[in-house]
Amino acid sequence: MRLRTVLFMGALLAPLVALLVRLHVLFRERAVDFSFHEREKQCVLHAHKNMQSSEDVVLWKNGIALTGSGDILKYLRAEEASPDGGVFAAYMGDVLRSGKGPESMVLEQVELEGYPSDIPLRIHGLHLSNATNRLYAVNHPGGFSRVEVFEISERPDGGPALRWLFAFAPTDGSFPVGGLNAVVEGTSPKEIYVTVFKPRGLKPPGLDEFFDSVEELGHILFASESESQVLRCVVDDDESEPQGTKGKGMCGKAASGFVLVNGMTADPGRNLFFVNEMIKKEVRVFSRSPEDGSLRYIKALTLPSVPDNIHFDSESGDLYVQTFPSFFRAALAMQKPVKEAVRVPGASLIFKNKGGAADGASMEYGERTIDHFLHDGSVLNFPTGFTRFGPLTLIGSVGATKGVMLCRDI
Repeated sequence: MRLRTVLFMGALLAPLVALLVRLHVLFRERAVDFSFHEREKQCVLHAHKNMQSSEDVVLWKNGIALTGSGDILKYLRAEEASPDGGVFAAYMGDVLRSGKGPESMVLEQVELEGYPSDIPLRIHGLHLSNATNRLYAVNHPGGFSRVEVFEISERPDGGPALRWLFAFAPTDGSFPVGGLNAVVEGTSPKEIYVTVFKPRGLKPPGLDEFFDSVEELGHILFASESESQVLRCVVDDDESEPQGTKGKGMCGKAASGFVLVNGMTADPGRNLFFVNEMIKKEVRVFSRSPEDGSLRYIKALTLPSVPDNIHFDSESGDLYVQTFPSFFRAALAMQKPVKEAVRVPGASLIFKNKGGAADGASMEYGERTIDHFLHDGSVLNFPTGFTRFGPLTLIGSVGATKGVMLCRDI
């Protein structure tokens, strides 16, 4: 009888113990020493009056980085969004060539030729294709989500010029409202991949929103597979169609098995895709099938902290992964009553390419990361993405701090 009681109590307590273990994994924080930042780097925050956020950053040419803006924190809280965002250029290369400090960097808003004035611009993920000279931006205008496609060219003064081509929103309704995160161009402009991190999308406060939140929390707490996935979309961008009416097409599942997917990138040849799994703290490596474009799992690169955005350095073949130590702290920072008081530190990590060409599938990545840059969020709160140019690092934020931070190696 006593043994039966013990077994019964054990069966009852096992799920609770498992939950406590998961809570410990989710909420524990890796110690980040801000003195390392002060001692080893020169960092300056650059702001612009029209910049609400800098959630993702990409490197273009001549050391010019681009970042997209929009009040992402309000979007994540399903609140009414603030005024439009935009695209901003950070002139990192000029800083390096002038020999001046990070404080000398110019940050300017880029004119978006042809972009419809009646569609709000609240940019989440960015992708820059050097093969087609296109900039892709995940946009959450409110009530729907879509991918904006711009043509990028060089102005006479060397700066970027952006011309809006079209917006992609599939006719099958597979883009959940506010549920997209990252975007990557496939092997041609007629193919794009997007990550869906919020499969049920954003809903106004109510029972539907409550039950969706409970379901999402359950997946997160128990690290169980959800509907979070990578979609492959076939884009109809027929040049004969009038501008603004292109961008129709269909999407299908390219990869699944995630708890909560986030950033995504690919090598220039589109042989390998790298997708961030936030809850399990790993970068999942996939090969792209040349037959149907689906993504086949190869392996996972383990991380010490929660990944957000990820980018591929086409010259070195290195992977840049921006992380933050605690999912719990990040979740707190998105809550309106406490967001100003919560500091989210960051760790900018680099996976070194251990062999093979930068544009081939023969690349190998070690399991260890380089802690390229650590800080406690005092200068830039809640870092979400970064890029490099020489000894300079540009880091963006989801919007807890308005602006971008430029740091110089010493």
